[in-house]
Amino acid sequence: MVDTCLCLQLTSNPYFTSTCRYSSALGQGVCDVCEDHTTGASCELCQARFYRNPTNVNVINEQDPTGDTTCLACACDAAGAVNGTLTSCVQYPPTVSGAPGLGQCACKSNTRGRACSECAPQTYALSASNADGCTSCACDARGSLNNNCNVNTGVCECRARTTGPTCDVCVSGYTNLSSSHADGCVLCRTSGPTITIGGSPAQLFMTSNPATNACLPCHPQCNQGCSSTLNASSCTACRGLAMGSTGACVEFCPDNTFADTQTGLCLPCHSTCRVTGNCRSSGDTCSCTGPTRNDCDECVGFTILVASNVTGGATGYQCLDANATCPVAM
Repeated sequence: MVDTCLCLQLTSNPYFTSTCRYSSALGQGVCDVCEDHTTGASCELCQARFYRNPTNVNVINEQDPTGDTTCLACACDAAGAVNGTLTSCVQYPPTVSGAPGLGQCACKSNTRGRACSECAPQTYALSASNADGCTSCACDARGSLNNNCNVNTGVCECRARTTGPTCDVCVSGYTNLSSSHADGCVLCRTSGPTITIGGSPAQLFMTSNPATNACLPCHPQCNQGCSSTLNASSCTACRGLAMGSTGACVEFCPDNTFADTQTGLCLPCHSTCRVTGNCRSSGDTCSCTGPTRNDCDECVGFTILVASNVTGGATGYQCLDANATCPVAM
């Protein structure tokens, strides 16, 4: 006598069909078509690369099912799973303690998550071409806070005075990269020698060579450090004056410029001023005392004396342009 199809005994389950056929090989009824990605004689199994829905894991034994999807796609990550999207997963609840959980895909060594779609801690840049899935962070223990890096770029978390993708370089003005320093590096200028500027002792500020982390001297006119060694244009600030055209620090303004007391800059004299060649110390006026033709030490052309309205005597002068002639009245 032919046994009643098992699938007909479970018609209340929505993932079965109500028709079946008898299988002489199995000695029982076999469902014709299984739904919701199920398979098996009684649609009791999940298809390959599908796993039992954890919210409906025992629906096969329920007479009053919830109607939830019975089997879910493994959907293993193409880059992070061992065989990409072809990777299967744990289809049914594990029966052994410590075994991979329901739906878990087989992950590459540096990937994590149910679908292997995440980089493991201290790794970055998930890639299908990477046999490990993600690349290990390469943070320098001396300059990084830890070995964690940006999951996309691999840039490490640096201590306060280190820089670079792996935190292996001291920032400008700092040196001696070491894990024993809370900030990774120490200030260069603390070891700067004493020099004499304007007859008074002053500390020579230092910077660091990024390649060697060695302290190197700043230009003597630098104040508060610099970005490159012995370069007057790389100073953080100037001890004295700065050239208005380049920003380079100087002890005194050169010929054909004057010291602007408000800005601390050396600004150009008027074009009618003659270059005197007298600017050799900070006390010289360097061809002019201000920006106008009235402020020249000497003129390139003729000079007009400015008379006092009271005494009639000369109270000053004004330089004419180089090619100008004296006014007719004079």
